[in-house]
Amino acid sequence: MGLRIELKAGDQIIVGSSAIENAGAHRAVLVISGREPILRSKHVLTLATADTPAKLIYYAVQTMLISDNPEKVIPDYTRLVEAYLEAAPSSSELIAELQALVEEGRYYPALLKARDLIERESVILGGRAGLE
Repeated sequence: MGLRIELKAGDQIIVGSSAIENAGAHRAVLVISGREPILRSKHVLTLATADTPAKLIYYAVQTMLISDNPEKVIPDYTRLVEAYLEAAPSSSELIAELQALVEEGRYYPALLKARDLIERESVILGGRAGLE
């Protein structure tokens, strides 16, 4: 059996590079089998909502996760990480863990690590909102 997901009315998930929306008025239950990456809409950032340096890094990793050609994003991701380290060198250990996951092509665990980076940034900036 695959992954069982409940979607509220109007809720969305991303499966691979496609969005699936529950357009009905009631909850829907989906069972998804396969290896495509799956993200709930509340965990998806757009370029417009990636409004901090850590969120931009998350957006780059998210793009790698759902892309058919993740290597294409690496130069932008690298530039963002280098700028982040210059501004917040205290995050070097977290960035090193994130970088190792990206280099291994483990983009979903890297996305989770990027969420940790957003939370750390939120603390550094005095409690600005994280992802959710």
